[in-house]
Amino acid sequence: MATTQPHDPDSSSDAVSPADLAVWDSEFAALGERITPLFYRPESQEHALQYLRGLLSPLQRKNGWTMAEFVGEKEPKALQRFLNLTPWSADLMRDPMPRSVS
Repeated sequence: MATTQPHDPDSSSDAVSPADLAVWDSEFAALGERITPLFYRPESQEHALQYLRGLLSPLQRKNGWTMAEFVGEKEPKALQRFLNLTPWSADLMRDPMPRSVS
């Protein structure tokens, strides 16, 4: 776990600091460790993380193409296939989430 503290929102600068990025990256990795076991295939695990990264992105329009490009895919087929064909349970997905998210 990162030992750095997140940026103080009351400080005079609104810029995101390297410490902020380190904390956010660590928290995203921890979230990934909780949700990826819910998917059997390694490809589905990776696509789950890509989709979550796309949802959390600063993109103004979040659709298959923009999210796929944001996470480094050439086209949206892999993420669309993940959304349409990968079995998952909303209840199982919700259970490992921290209470601050739900």
